[in-house]
Amino acid sequence: MDCFFDLIAAGKVKIRIMFRQNTIQPRYLTPDHHEQKFFILYYLFLKKGFGLDCSPVVRGGVRVRIYPDQIPDTKAKLDRFRNFLARLSNRPEFRERNIRVAKEDITDVISHDHVILQCLDIVLGAMHFKLNDLQKKRVPGKVHREKRTREKDKLYKLINFRIRQIYSNFNIGVSTARRENDSRWTDEYRHWILMPRASNRIVIPGSKHKKRKKVTEAP
Repeated sequence: MDCFFDLIAAGKVKIRIMFRQNTIQPRYLTPDHHEQKFFILYYLFLKKGFGLDCSPVVRGGVRVRIYPDQIPDTKAKLDRFRNFLARLSNRPEFRERNIRVAKEDITDVISHDHVILQCLDIVLGAMHFKLNDLQKKRVPGKVHREKRTREKDKLYKLINFRIRQIYSNFNIGVSTARRENDSRWTDEYRHWILMPRASNRIVIPGSKHKKRKKVTEAP
C-alpha cells in the first residue's frame, strides 16, 4: 500500500471511489433501471468521476482505454455495455476535447491478474470496511475483536493516513470537495457519493433525534 500510494502521490496513478448511502433510496426506477444498474452506474462513474469533461485539451485528441473488472453477464449484454460506454465520445464536452472511447478499447479484466486493480481492490475494501463500521464487529460472547478485524482496521488507518498526506481535509463519508475548478481531473484521490436526483431518506422511527441508519456500501 505504501508503494501504491507513493505512485498516487507522484501523479502516476489517480484513484476515484464512488459509493452510495443505503439510507437514500432513489425514486421512479423502472425494471429496466434495476436490470441495467451495473452498466448505468459504470457509465455515470466514467462520465463524471474522473473529470474527463474538465481535462485539458491535448493536441491530436485522447484515446481512452477502459478496463472494467470481470463482468459476470451474457455476451449480448456486454456488447450492449460496450456500445453504451462508447457513446461517451458523442457528448459535447468530450467532442470539444476530442476524447475518443472506442468499443474495441473496452475490455474487462480479472483483477487478481492485474497489480493496479489488486491494489485498488484493497483500498475499496478498506473503505467498505470503515463505512460500514465493521471495525467494531465482535464475535458474540467475546470481549476482544478477532485478529482479522484488528488487522483490517490497521490497514484502513494506514490508507487513511496516506490519503490525508495528499488531501489533509479528507472525509470518508462525503464527496471530496473541489480545491480548484478542475479538481475532478487534477486531484490524485477523490471520493464521490452518488446522490439520485429524486430520492427518499430512510429514518429509524422512535428516535428522539431521528438518527439515520448508518449503512453504506461501496459498489
